[in-house]
Amino acid sequence: MILKTLSAMAVGAALAVSVVPASAADGDVEKVVEKTMADNPDMKALCGGREASIRPALTKATVALMTSGAISGDPQAIGEAAGGQVTQRCIKFLSGG
Repeated sequence: MILKTLSAMAVGAALAVSVVPASAADGDVEKVVEKTMADNPDMKALCGGREASIRPALTKATVALMTSGAISGDPQAIGEAAGGQVTQRCIKFLSGG
């Protein structure tokens, strides 16, 4: 089951990363990733729910940073790129790495 979950997450991450335009600034993406991780320190809860828990956490972080002016640009592209990175962290966590 874990391997199936990891495989699905890996495919999702690859697709998310492959469709993100270059305009998603790396700094903005990193800010969303770091806020998402800081706001969700329980990796088991964040990663265990897969997309059902990761997507809302990313959305909340992206909206908060956009509202505060900490990031600018296309929030969908930034969120998708951040989603790929958070998913990679989850894959590593769930695989024991």
